[in-house]
Amino acid sequence: IKVCGQSFDEIPIEALAQKSQLLNVCQNFKILPLNLAQTNFVKRDIENISFEISKEILEADLVINLPILKMGKISATENILKILKKENYLALKYLYSPSESESKEIIEKLLKLLKPFLTLAEGNSIQKSDGFVADLGLVLASFNCKNLDRVFFEITSQKNLPEILEGIKIEDIPIVGRNIEEVQYDVEKYG
Repeated sequence: IKVCGQSFDEIPIEALAQKSQLLNVCQNFKILPLNLAQTNFVKRDIENISFEISKEILEADLVINLPILKMGKISATENILKILKKENYLALKYLYSPSESESKEIIEKLLKLLKPFLTLAEGNSIQKSDGFVADLGLVLASFNCKNLDRVFFEITSQKNLPEILEGIKIEDIPIVGRNIEEVQYDVEKYG
C-alpha cells in the first residue's frame, strides 16, 4: 500500500499531509507516503493530447481516488488529474481552461488511458457559496468518478450541471445503500 499525492501550488505536499493528519495515519500503519512529484512519469498520447502520468499510478493494482466534495465542482473527476506531472497539469489547465467543453475533452481522454479506479469521496462538511458549512455526513464510492459527481449534484440539489455531467441520467446510475431521496438536501437553501 502506498499513499500518494503531490502539491500543485506553493504549499509542499508534506505540509498538506501533516495538516490533514494523513501523515500520522501513514506512520501509525507503517505505510510509506509517496510524493508523486518525485517519481517517474510516463508520456501517453491520445487524440492530439499528451499526458504525463505517474508510473506509480499506471503500475498499481488498485488506485483509490480520495477527493473532498465541493459545491459546484466535479471534485471526484477533477481530483484524478492530480496523477499528472505538475507541469503537464498546469499546461493543460492553461491551454484548455477557457472552455468547459475542452476541459471535458481532456478529462474524457485521460479516463480512457487509465485502468478502473475506485473513488471514495468525503462529503461530510460542505462549504456553501456564502462561506458557511453544511454538515451532510456523506461518504460516496464508485468506480465511475463522473457518476459519483452526478449523484453528489443530485443529493445537494444543484441545478447547474457542468457540461461533463449533462448527459448522465441519474436513473441510469446503480445506487446501493440509501436512495438519493433519503439523503437529498438543498445545501444552499437550508444548509
